[in-house]
Amino acid sequence: MNVKSEENPHRFWLRYTVPGLFGSLALGWLAVRLIGGSNPAVWVAILLLGMALTWLVAHTYRTQTSSIAGLLVIVLFGGTAYVGVGAVSEAVLAADGKRTVAQITEVHPRNGKTAGYCLLNTAEGEAIAKRLSPCEGRNVGNALEVTYDPAGRQYPTESVPTPDSGLWWTAGLAAALAAMVLSMPLWGRRGRALEPRGQ
Repeated sequence: MNVKSEENPHRFWLRYTVPGLFGSLALGWLAVRLIGGSNPAVWVAILLLGMALTWLVAHTYRTQTSSIAGLLVIVLFGGTAYVGVGAVSEAVLAADGKRTVAQITEVHPRNGKTAGYCLLNTAEGEAIAKRLSPCEGRNVGNALEVTYDPAGRQYPTESVPTPDSGLWWTAGLAAALAAMVLSMPLWGRRGRALEPRGQ
């Protein structure tokens, strides 16, 4: 894709900024859903998506107002990601997770800033791929009830997943982000131009 800085601002917004908005949100959701919010690669991907969207918004009209909108993207996209990763992970556990009485096979105590964690086996004796953290005051052989992801994408949890609240917050932040980006043609030209731009 050749993003031309001299392109008409409205055409730039339509061709790049709007697809960038929906693409970044969709790809972020798919990454957490299919790979898991516990995977560092997912957070790297979300960071890159946020940076790309910020650049697109800031460069759509090249005005002070557009630059300020780019800063707001950082806040709104970051908030959506922070809340959304946990909400989507809980939604995956609620939809695909299994409840089991697990047995602790290993206990790793807290080490400095790193929280302690436990490794678990299911009631059938199969190892649960992800660790349970925090896991303070537990010993090897203890039994506890957890919800885990058989596909190994999400961390197990002792609580019963209830993603509704988190999903509503995620939807609200994403809607605010979308409303700002989609309304840019109404206000994006306001403010001092940062550099000349061809029409």
